[in-house]
Amino acid sequence: MLHFFLNLTSVSIYAVYSIVTQGLHSAFYVITTGVTSSFGALISTREIETLKRSYSVFQYVFFSIITVAYSVTFVAYLPFIKLYTTGVTDVNYLLPIFSILFAVRGLLQTIKTPLRMLIMASGLYRETRIQATLETSIAILGGIVLAPIWGLPGILIGSIIADLYRCIHLMIFVPRKITYENVSVYVWRIVRIILVIGIVFSLSKCVNYDPSNYVNWTIFSFVVGLITVAFVAIIGLIFEKESFNETIKRLRLIPSLFKRSS
Repeated sequence: MLHFFLNLTSVSIYAVYSIVTQGLHSAFYVITTGVTSSFGALISTREIETLKRSYSVFQYVFFSIITVAYSVTFVAYLPFIKLYTTGVTDVNYLLPIFSILFAVRGLLQTIKTPLRMLIMASGLYRETRIQATLETSIAILGGIVLAPIWGLPGILIGSIIADLYRCIHLMIFVPRKITYENVSVYVWRIVRIILVIGIVFSLSKCVNYDPSNYVNWTIFSFVVGLITVAFVAIIGLIFEKESFNETIKRLRLIPSLFKRSS
């Protein structure tokens, strides 16, 4: 689709901006792959209460991590692209709208990851084939309609609409068919992700900082990450105290595991 609707310059821009979001998505996919079999065992033995508790904590941790990761992405995306394309003069890669659209798309794709993991673990992927096909169809149709109007942003918006549709479907399907939880639990967690990212991104606009090299960019990103961790921790203590305490409890067990292994 990219080659059909866009020129080589736009395809080049897409390739450069994809580096960050594809890397993040792949990393988070690896995380879920490592626990798929464990959740599959709980589902197959019908240990619903254990499944609820375990998945609730896992989702809380996963969503907390992506909140931090994508807060940094929204803030530090464009500065990274500026450093990455230093010396390139034939193409203008510094396009703020692209960094926002790519970050939004990446966030939605990553939010779907733990939900898709449960579907794979439960063996219910056949039951969601129609919705998966619709997701692809929406992305293609959206690109066909919007690309002639807006170019690359149009294709990205089409993909975002498709990802949003799939997120909504998964947020309804998983709690109803697998975890038997209230859908609102998932909704409010995602609302909090968006809220924290929005706050951090807004605060970053008050700071006029332009990293001049990768070391400064890394320090800048690290500071943004620490600020986001603080927001996530505060919100966790207020709205998700049980999951927050369980996470801290499990983190405290990590040093003892290393001692046993040694």
